[in-house]
Amino acid sequence: MTKTLTLDEMLDCLELLGDDRAPAIAAELEAIGDRMAEALAARLEVDCGPTRREESAFAGTCATFTPATPGQPCPYPLDMYDSTEWEDSE
Repeated sequence: MTKTLTLDEMLDCLELLGDDRAPAIAAELEAIGDRMAEALAARLEVDCGPTRREESAFAGTCATFTPATPGQPCPYPLDMYDSTEWEDSE
């Protein structure tokens, strides 16, 4: 029998246990997220916000993406992830 945890779930566990390494690990995950978000935004010609850590029960470690120009449609593959949240940045 096994238990599979996401990176955010493992970090939640470390935080619940009061592990001293949790803040540094969270910062590392956010830095990786920033690099991925910036690469994706550049490739798709959209804007992105900074990566932020939330508990996995909420959004987990995530970044936001918004249109770079008014009326820009939500591009593939972002449209696979709830395109109803796509709004103009103005």
